[in-house]
Amino acid sequence: MGLPADMERVLEGQTKKREGTYANDLLEGEVMEYDERGKLLRKVLYKAGVEQK
Repeated sequence: MGLPADMERVLEGQTKKREGTYANDLLEGEVMEYDERGKLLRKVLYKAGVEQK
């Protein structure tokens, strides 16, 4: 009846650019950013959608 809490969408022929978790529609926790070849560029920590420095 409801949607699952965790959901992943995979598009054929496309490279993942960002991977992370959302809470209340805002990025939350560690987010990994990738280049066009799928190589990890950086890890960023988010709290309530705000990048933590």
